[in-house]
Amino acid sequence: MHSIIVQYSCVLLLIYSVWYTMCQCHLGLFRIGLGGELLYSVLIAEDELLVRLGLSGSIPWSELGMRVVAEAADGLTALEQFKKWRPDIVLTDIRMPGMNGLSLIREIRTLDPECVILVISCLEDFNTLHTSMEMNISGYLLKATMTQADIIDALRQSRNRLHGRERTSLPSDISIIMKNQDLFQAYLI
Repeated sequence: MHSIIVQYSCVLLLIYSVWYTMCQCHLGLFRIGLGGELLYSVLIAEDELLVRLGLSGSIPWSELGMRVVAEAADGLTALEQFKKWRPDIVLTDIRMPGMNGLSLIREIRTLDPECVILVISCLEDFNTLHTSMEMNISGYLLKATMTQADIIDALRQSRNRLHGRERTSLPSDISIIMKNQDLFQAYLI
């Protein structure tokens, strides 16, 4: 009988650990670096594979206090990933399949007006720039002329903009999870 209770307790502890970790990831609290510092989360939305790989692989993310939490090759996937991770920073292209970058920015702004958005595009169109600026983007980099230093500088500015700001936009289902936390913990005692 004692071993059954121990096994049952271990299973509940395992379930709670998985649940707690999922909540922390969902809340954005599971972004602590090895040195204990907060890492801002980044979503890269770019349909060109080489550009996406270049961004995720050549930028010293941890040195900037950031971590790439998701990548997307189209706008619809980017929106799904945004809803899942609620990143602090989004790097997005304008021309993407499924949903273009302007529509993505518009959707993100309805969900989270505080998210820092950087546009990386090959479009030198003033109307596109103007439209994206009206949606409160933080930067617009041209693929043809941008350098790694330009990207790092834009990311540093984004980090400085976020520093000290408390995020208020959380996934809608997190309130349900947090309300049931006490109930769930009661089962462990």
